[in-house]
Amino acid sequence: MIPLLILGILLEIGESSPYIVLSTIKKRNYKYLVHVTTGSLYYNFKQLEKSKYLKLTRIEKSDSYPDQSFYQVTDQGNQHFTELMDKYSNSHDAPMSINGTSFSKHSF
Repeated sequence: MIPLLILGILLEIGESSPYIVLSTIKKRNYKYLVHVTTGSLYYNFKQLEKSKYLKLTRIEKSDSYPDQSFYQVTDQGNQHFTELMDKYSNSHDAPMSINGTSFSKHSF
């Protein structure tokens, strides 16, 4: 479910960093959908990049905080997002509605 959230958020907001995606997950209360830790989020970003679903676009360096890597969804990642949406929307144990809000591949 975490890869689905990452891909969906990146498809909506465009190029972004794991830090910004995690902030978005918290702000939107997706914690009711899936438990995401900082470690699990960064791990999933790396796995999605390794699978060529995400592409590292740039690294912002700073003296006052850790470097931030920015990613964007590839064409393969867009296709994988659609496959994950189909998988989870057909699964009886995966919630696709929270507080009356239904999720579809267009809701991210």
